[in-house]
Amino acid sequence: MNIKMIISCEHGGHQIPETYQSLFENHQELLQSHRGWDAGALDLAQHLQKEFPTVFHSTTTSRLLVDCNRSIGNTAPFSEITRLIPEIQQHEILQTCYFAHRNPIEQQVREWIQAGNLVFHLAVHSFTPVLNGRTRSSDIGLLFDHRRPLEKKFADICRRELSRGFPGWKIHHNLPYRGVSDGLPTYLRSQFDAAHYVGFEFELNQKHVDVPVQEWKQIKQAVLKSLSQSLENTSGLSY
Repeated sequence: MNIKMIISCEHGGHQIPETYQSLFENHQELLQSHRGWDAGALDLAQHLQKEFPTVFHSTTTSRLLVDCNRSIGNTAPFSEITRLIPEIQQHEILQTCYFAHRNPIEQQVREWIQAGNLVFHLAVHSFTPVLNGRTRSSDIGLLFDHRRPLEKKFADICRRELSRGFPGWKIHHNLPYRGVSDGLPTYLRSQFDAAHYVGFEFELNQKHVDVPVQEWKQIKQAVLKSLSQSLENTSGLSY
């Protein structure tokens, strides 16, 4: 079975389309915060996609307009700023921002699977070091569904390789979030079986993003090397 890889970034920026900028006139600081975007995630994702034989999808629209990593049935797609706007505006936002990002990913995965391929999906994110006054201990988190054998197998290997690439860092499975919590890979698992879709969310602590340029380059390269080695060492998931 051939392997096809897709990399995505759901929280790559804090941009607001001109049509909706008036909603955020008094929220510029919030947009710049971790609530508005995942700092460093897009840069890391772009670095990975340049090296891997992959399809890449990203959005730089702020999650405060609509969160492309949340499902429609969840209360989270719209923030407190957009939750109470007229439904017609919400519908427009979903069509132009939300589905514009998610639908091409789902369609690409479906086409590859229908053609007999195994799809490996890596969604790249970052997380704030302190949330609600509580410091998070993880440096890197790999989110996955432990009930899906290929995901668990890759996660175990990836944790080992990341630990080699980042000695002294805390590499955790399913932290700071649960791997089966609402997210794009979780949704795609509901659409495609475990034998054909393998999905992960890669989470980097943002304390490693706000560092000198050379150090950030080294971090990105170490992530790339660890993921490459993990794929090579995983039977059935290697190029």
